[in-house]
Order: sequence, then structure tokens, then C-alpha cells
Amino acid sequence: MKVKGAIPSVFTGLNLFCGYKSITLLLNGDFVGASWCIFFAMLFDMADGKIARKLGTSSDFGLQLDSICDTVSFGIAPTMLLYKVAFQTSRFVVSFVPFIYLLAVVFRLARFNVISNETPKDYYLGLSSPSSAAVVISTVLVQQNEGIVLSTEFYVMLILVLAMLMTSRIKYPTYKGQKTPESLQTITLIVALILVGWLKYYALLSISYIYALTGIVNGISEEYRKRRRR
Repeated sequence: MKVKGAIPSVFTGLNLFCGYKSITLLLNGDFVGASWCIFFAMLFDMADGKIARKLGTSSDFGLQLDSICDTVSFGIAPTMLLYKVAFQTSRFVVSFVPFIYLLAVVFRLARFNVISNETPKDYYLGLSSPSSAAVVISTVLVQQNEGIVLSTEFYVMLILVLAMLMTSRIKYPTYKGQKTPESLQTITLIVALILVGWLKYYALLSISYIYALTGIVNGISEEYRKRRRR
């Protein structure tokens, strides 16, 4: 029974290892490798939750451990990536902008832990930290591989928008609730991985940005419907 309960934690640990490896690659100036490490951390993060639900071993300990590991892989690692890519040579005050991203991730994870038992499994409140990290790494990968020059101002706006989305109460679909059959979840994941394997960072960029934008569209639509009812 103890071995069964430890299996999801192994994947959580692999998530943390990828976050750690991303940071070490960043220190050596390998932005592309660091970005892909964060991507693999996302895969392990998805795996640990799926396995825990499948084995029926979900626990408060697992939830807390997952959040701590996520803080490293989807908070500290992307924040350092943003700093190294766009803010390393910025003025003193501007160089603190990436910290806003890290603060939003920590807030998002803490809030998730508090309300996880009260919120339906069909949606997240606010953009999840792995989804936000996907936006960051896909942007960096396109920039690094295609030689595109993105200004510091662009990254300031990106950080502020992502921080706002993560701390908002906008509903983002999880695609893992009762309304979404498990077979459809699996097929969707496989298709997404095939696209990333085929089109690499372009697929990751498209998927991550479209998902982030769906929340904005849903939020505007919901606000519009509320106003019409008044």
C-alpha cells in the first residue's frame, strides 16, 4: 500500500528534477535546454496527478508536495528564464519585474491548495502555473530558434498579463472533470504531444497562447451575459 502511494510522488520528484535541471542550464546560458526542461516538468506534473487519481492515492501530502515542486519548476525556473532572456541588462528597478511573475505563481498555488476541495474539477480559477510557464517557454523557444528580437517592453507586458490571468477568478477548463470522458482526455494529450513532436515550439506556442486567450474570451463573455441580465 505504501509503495502504491509513493508512485505519484516519484513523478512529482521528476517534475522537481526537471525544474532544478532547467535552472542549472540557465546558469550555463542554455536557454533552449532550460525551456525544454520546464516542458518535461509539465509532463511529469500531469502524470503524477493522473496516476494518483487512477490509483486512488490522492492526499493532502501529495497536494502540498506537488505545489512545492511546482513553485520551483513553474515559478522559479520560468522567472529566472525571463530574467536571463530579457531583464539581465535592464535598469535596477525594471530588473525586478520578473519577480511579479514568481509572486503570481506562488499566490496561484496557495489559493489552489486552499480551495481545491471546494472548486469543481471541470475548471481552474485562473490560469494554471504550468499553462503560464508554457506561454513563457514557447515564446523564448521561438525567439531563440528563429532569431526574433523581442523587446524588454514586450516581456513586461507578457509578465503583467500572465500574472493577472493566474491571480484572476477567470474559469479555465481542466479537461479532466466528469464532463470530459477519460478517453477524450487521453486522445487530446496524445494529439498535443504529436503536434509538439512534429512542429516543436510552434505547436507549443499555438496551444499555450490559444489556451491562455480562451480564459480572456470566457471572462469577457461571462461579464457580458451578467450585464445583459441586469
